[in-house]
Amino acid sequence: MSEINLIMPESSLNITVHLIQKSITRLEFDRQINRMTSKDDCLIFMGDAIFDLSKLSPLLDEKDYNLTINVIDSDVKARAISDILNKKINIISFDEFVLLTIKAKKIISW
Repeated sequence: MSEINLIMPESSLNITVHLIQKSITRLEFDRQINRMTSKDDCLIFMGDAIFDLSKLSPLLDEKDYNLTINVIDSDVKARAISDILNKKINIISFDEFVLLTIKAKKIISW
């Protein structure tokens, strides 16, 4: 396991992390993104919510939300869906997930 540097520049504290932990439709996703997020926010799909990424994939290709979309590697492995993930989705480690939550200004759960 690599060591993570927890000393971060002050500018990195301005992100909002959205934890998506429940099933979401394309329409609801689009509506929530427009209502709840701002430029450069970070979304993290967790647990069974990552199954929705296959149906959200066309929407991610159609629109440029200017957001970072992540999934935790252990969730992807447990559900064996790495081959259906959109290229715009980043697979992150649990350590990276923790680091994102530490440096976030705000965390919102959906």
